[in-house]
Amino acid sequence: MIRCYFLIPLLLLFSFASHGQTLEEYFEELPRQFSPEGNGVNDTWGKYINDVEKVNFKIYSRWGTLIFEGDNNTTWNGYTLSGDPCPQGVYIYIFNIVKNGETKIFKGTVEIIK
Repeated sequence: MIRCYFLIPLLLLFSFASHGQTLEEYFEELPRQFSPEGNGVNDTWGKYINDVEKVNFKIYSRWGTLIFEGDNNTTWNGYTLSGDPCPQGVYIYIFNIVKNGETKIFKGTVEIIK
């Protein structure tokens, strides 16, 4: 007989009120690719983060040019701040999140596929 055991750590700091996720878990599950083709499937990137005081995120090109900036009520549609569509490629994101007066910074990459 094979027995399986699961260890579930209790992470209470930075947990989401409605999802039971930590901020770290949220960013591990954040999609790494999207396809802003206007077909209604994976057209935007990002997600509302519950139970935080403030969210600010920025999207940069691989050369460090600011492409987009948003908050907790915004998702990125694959367009620049001036309204031009971004070409296929990899972009850098930086999230600044304030929860309980403490700022957490998360960085990563997201790819536009066309």
